[in-house]
Amino acid sequence: MKNNAYIPWIGKDFKNQKIKTLIVGDSIYNWADIEKLKKPNYIADELINWFIKNNKNPFERNLVKTFIGNKNDKDKIERFWNSIAFTEYLNQIMDNANSKRNYNDYFQNSENLISTIKELMPDYVIILGTTKYKIDILRKKLTKEKLKYHKKINRAIPKSFKVDNKNKDIHILSIKHTSRYYSWNKWNEFLFTNFPQLIKNYS
Repeated sequence: MKNNAYIPWIGKDFKNQKIKTLIVGDSIYNWADIEKLKKPNYIADELINWFIKNNKNPFERNLVKTFIGNKNDKDKIERFWNSIAFTEYLNQIMDNANSKRNYNDYFQNSENLISTIKELMPDYVIILGTTKYKIDILRKKLTKEKLKYHKKINRAIPKSFKVDNKNKDIHILSIKHTSRYYSWNKWNEFLFTNFPQLIKNYS
């Protein structure tokens, strides 16, 4: 990873998965002790373990349901997190969840994300948030392939493209951020219809 990047969470079973998935959140915002949030290992050592133990955050609950369905089973939730990798797109700490982000924020952080993708070599990269430039910045740096627009869901338009990296297809797609106004069952159906290998790996 590049300097000053958060170390991603890599589930203990990630490397053994037939289909490897990297999920990309948006950013960390200032909700706890600032010095703790600044630590490069905050995501890897604290954030996801908090999700696993609590399962109360709407962002986390909706995300997990999108992949495993409406199964409030602690063992299945833990298995899900242990099978994926997770990182944030932005490395700077935002003041709050509603802080404004712009094109330059994502452009400046895109190389760190691309470095993570190339190191982990996932089959799928799921970007949370459908603002076009979040995914298009990556597309322009990784391939000449055009961006594909899918049918609108929850007033959001999912997008995707594919890149051949070391003779391996990596599917990069954006879905609505799972924090609010999110129908997990509709997004589960979208993934099952368009990327069946991905969703069958966790259902």
